[in-house]
Amino acid sequence: MDFFTQLKKQANNRWLDAVRQAGKVIDQFLAQFEAEHSECCQSRSMLLVAVSPRTPMSYALVTRAAQLAKHDISLRFVFCDVEDHIATKAFIDVMGKVVASETGAILGRWATHPCLADANEQLILGTEMSLTGDTLRRGTAGSNATYIVDNDAAGSVRYARLTYEELWRVSQPLYHHSAGIAEGAALLGEVGKTVFSEQLENKLNPVH
Repeated sequence: MDFFTQLKKQANNRWLDAVRQAGKVIDQFLAQFEAEHSECCQSRSMLLVAVSPRTPMSYALVTRAAQLAKHDISLRFVFCDVEDHIATKAFIDVMGKVVASETGAILGRWATHPCLADANEQLILGTEMSLTGDTLRRGTAGSNATYIVDNDAAGSVRYARLTYEELWRVSQPLYHHSAGIAEGAALLGEVGKTVFSEQLENKLNPVH
């Protein structure tokens, strides 16, 4: 997790506070599956729309990758910053099977249309919880100082899921080589087709 370790070291207090806020909500969701012989009927799928993997909401997920995998949680994600290839690759490498389908395809897309920047950053957890932040155009470091949390809200989450599916439909697929996630496969997208090299992997953009 070297990329994300450096990301945290460069972060400001506002970013770290937002990570803690998001983390509390994710932990609350995961707690439903922790109890032995849990009969929780919550969906084990999560949906994320974020500026990039550098945002607090994304980072909070990264630090819980092991717990998500343990409980067979799947995550589909849409990122707005289509140029942030390095962070996206690091996100996929850390999250592993959480963001991969049974066939190994990455469950991620890029929101390439400029008007999609008006969408809110959001994490939908199961069928009754959601976490909503600022609009995607706010960037990575300055966004989501405050979150809106919906808990035990099946109605609003159902609507949020429908909205997410439409966002997913109009976003561009994100591809990877057949070498697999474990080997750190290169991302091949319709936007900015980039093959990662060691030089690129060691290049980090600081969080302002």
